[in-house]
Amino acid sequence: MFIHRYYYPVLRADCSVSEEIPASLRDALVRLMDGSCTLDMIIAELILRGFSLEEVLQALNKLDREGLLQESPHSEAALFSEEELQQYTDHIQLLGSMTSSTTIGWPPLSQKGLSAQATLKRSCVTIVGEGTLQASVISILASWGVGRIVGATADATTFERFSDYPLFVRQINPFVQFDYVPFEKLLESIEFPTNLVIYCPESFDSLLCNRINELCVQGNIAFIPFRQLNTAVEVGPLVIPRQTACYKCYEFRRQAVDGFQLDEVGTFRRPSPIGLDWLCLEAIKALTWITEPATKGHLWRMDILTGEAKLHPVLKLPRCPVCGVHRRHPPRRLWEEVWQ
Repeated sequence: MFIHRYYYPVLRADCSVSEEIPASLRDALVRLMDGSCTLDMIIAELILRGFSLEEVLQALNKLDREGLLQESPHSEAALFSEEELQQYTDHIQLLGSMTSSTTIGWPPLSQKGLSAQATLKRSCVTIVGEGTLQASVISILASWGVGRIVGATADATTFERFSDYPLFVRQINPFVQFDYVPFEKLLESIEFPTNLVIYCPESFDSLLCNRINELCVQGNIAFIPFRQLNTAVEVGPLVIPRQTACYKCYEFRRQAVDGFQLDEVGTFRRPSPIGLDWLCLEAIKALTWITEPATKGHLWRMDILTGEAKLHPVLKLPRCPVCGVHRRHPPRRLWEEVWQ
């Protein structure tokens, strides 16, 4: 069907529209099919003008059979092959239906399903961790169609398995590229064009998390940590440099409230499916901005025993040594003001 082949259909200018289509419908199709309207928008507009759905579909099918339709050259569908569009059909429909009733005024993307999938294809995500947790996040994001995934780990066993990961990722999604970088090189600087860094270790290391947080703030890269505690799963806060509190802000505020020490808390070796799904969904929202991520400036925490989930706001710390105001605008001394 043409519905799965065209997103921004255009009538070929070098061909005349079939005379079998009613004149009023033919004129409306010529005006609407200029590449600026999606197929859904065209169908909806024609129905509002009084044409029946059956009439519209018959006309579109006839135009398609006669070879009069083509995809707009400016359409993001041009990024995908026919096989990719078939693989991502369900994802495009799901992304197109993701709307938030609580996010008032959130600017929707045009044909947000296809646009969001195209954004994922152009995105790069770096996943720092080891073992089952890291492999699970890689597989979920690969199935969603993130264009490039980069793995990094300090665990020697996991690093040895990285040579098998490209094949592992291709089996999940042949249209996704997987690379890995030495852990030491990652900690020196994040130079490759990554859009998001995820820290999902089996044994949480707050010193390492702070180091990654600092690199992301300096490189203007979004960052989200994941923690599995004894009886809870925590995702976030999602760190967006110059917009939200960084991980250091969260750590200072958390310690001030209850003296919580992250490194002293035991962890599960078996990953929580709910926590991982939520982490990956937040990553998808952070990459596409199809709706506002729940963890933007918040910590999401779910108690595994009771099933209770809560969002805790995390406010910026003005004197944070990583993202504080004084890091960007050093205070002026009195004698500097006098002599200027």
